[in-house]
Amino acid sequence: QEIVSIHARKTAALFGFAAWGAARCLDADASQLESLERFGHHYGLAFQLADDLADRDPGECSILRVLTPKEAVSRARADLASALGAAMIERYLVEDLLDCRVTHCYGHHYSTPALRYAFQQALGQASPQPGSMVYGNTTSYRGGAAENYASLAGYLAIDIAAQKANPTGHAINPVPVTENERIPDIDEITDAQLFAGRLNEMAQGMASTVDPGECNLLATTLLDGATTFKNRLLDDFAESGINTGDPVEMFLAIRRIGGKNLERWYGPGHWDESMQRRVPLVRSDTSAEIEHAVSVSFDGLGVHGAEQLQGNDLTLVVASTDVHEHSKLVLEGVFAGLGIRTIDGGVSVDPDDLAKTAESCQADAIALTTYNGVALSYFGRLTDELKERGLSLPVLIGGQLNEIPEQSDSSLPVDVAPELERQGAVVCRSIDDAMPALIELCRSKARK
Repeated sequence: QEIVSIHARKTAALFGFAAWGAARCLDADASQLESLERFGHHYGLAFQLADDLADRDPGECSILRVLTPKEAVSRARADLASALGAAMIERYLVEDLLDCRVTHCYGHHYSTPALRYAFQQALGQASPQPGSMVYGNTTSYRGGAAENYASLAGYLAIDIAAQKANPTGHAINPVPVTENERIPDIDEITDAQLFAGRLNEMAQGMASTVDPGECNLLATTLLDGATTFKNRLLDDFAESGINTGDPVEMFLAIRRIGGKNLERWYGPGHWDESMQRRVPLVRSDTSAEIEHAVSVSFDGLGVHGAEQLQGNDLTLVVASTDVHEHSKLVLEGVFAGLGIRTIDGGVSVDPDDLAKTAESCQADAIALTTYNGVALSYFGRLTDELKERGLSLPVLIGGQLNEIPEQSDSSLPVDVAPELERQGAVVCRSIDDAMPALIELCRSKARK
């Protein structure tokens, strides 16, 4: 209580004044000023507590990780009902406890039309606030531009139909069809927007040709399951002595538990003793797609490669340079199948933080996936950070290995894989390419 009191008079007071002052400059009314000052106070308190904890254990507490919904929502990926329940918890924290407003986005891994439609309907009923955006289903982009236009039309048509049936305020997001190859240029972005506008015009009158009954039933199932998730969490927190009326205590508790355990403990699905996990009430596309990708990748390795890694004692840090974690999750699944211990290096992780993680867990190598056109520059920064710590670790890197040259007059990136190899990276166009390096690491450890 003494520490909280000190922080309340310092950092919390500063953050509270900053929030109040900005709102005052915009002529906010008395109620809004009070709400924002309260929000700033709690945010400042959480920030300082997290900063104190970070001095002791940087990997366990960052205010950005405490407050981001990513840990609570996208990590609760096996069951869509749990994901919606996490959104309900966020609304409880922000609106009920902080008297502010919260909005949600979703969409990357929602591939099944019925699930995509139903989740939007359920989310609209779970929160009266206007939504922000339905992200594009970029995981369905698996071919060239012509093929990807079919994927673009597929998910946009569902999002348009759902918005027309029950407007939630979510903006639709037409992702350029070159997204799976490189960072799109301005003309490609414009083309996608024009395509979406025309598709919206073409969609007029199509609602009468579709029966939304199945989707509406699915939305009801999601809402019921999400309510179960929320109630179980709040009841158990209260019984465990966690103050469910204190947003800071709630934020920290949720962060410490992590999304996977939240779903394991409070998910609405029934517990399968043989599997030691909950059976999803409404299985997410993410879970199914990643499981399939892991199976296909693992089968493609062949018996010989897997046999050479039997009984290995390898530890790999697996990370992503950006928010696209799909490939990272697939890698973790494949490595686990090979008996390799994996450490979560994070997504959108800074090179210095990744190097710290590799050092702290005494990793044998780093497996890095990248998608946002920074492969070469990121690798350079990472190797510098590793050298500063006296580490000489193999870095396996895959994904979209391209980057816009510094002196280029074009906005189009070029393939940097040859330069990555020249600088010492283990370039992996597929999981097969990682096997020689992993086998050599295994042999090297055996010789020591």
